[in-house]
Amino acid sequence: MCCVLVLAAGCRIGFERVGDMMPADGSTGDSITDGLRPDGFLAPCPASYQTVGATTSRYRAVDDSISWDQAQAACAADGQHLAIFETQNERDLITALLPARDLWVGVTDRVTLGTWLTVTGVPATYLPWAAGEPDVVTTERCVETESPAYNYIDQLCSQGRRYVCECDGVASDPSAY
Repeated sequence: MCCVLVLAAGCRIGFERVGDMMPADGSTGDSITDGLRPDGFLAPCPASYQTVGATTSRYRAVDDSISWDQAQAACAADGQHLAIFETQNERDLITALLPARDLWVGVTDRVTLGTWLTVTGVPATYLPWAAGEPDVVTTERCVETESPAYNYIDQLCSQGRRYVCECDGVASDPSAY
């Protein structure tokens, strides 16, 4: 019986919920918004995230219309980030979570106009732009995927859109947006 209890306790090491953790110095600490736990490991996917199709990530769809910054902050509060589509198949699967909705995507050119970075800090490689997009209007710096074709358009970041958060083990990089 003793060994079973030790084994069960050992299985929890490193899997505490981020919100339950306290800094070693006993202070309350700042909230973790980049997905990293204090020990440097990424937070596990929250239970509210679901696997979709054959993707390797997990997702949480939110049917509230808010700004791009608010959406990214909401995802970061989970230790995750706005969804970044890598392929058409992934885009099709994820947009089906909120059909007939325009959705924010984790891509922006707010650091350098015309240079599209993901919220994880790497150049966006999958950019299925709608005809005439991006139009490089200096006020349209955030990317949405627009229903029904779900092609990308650059949009005012302050506009209200629905969004999907992605849990993929990659932390967001606020210097990229």
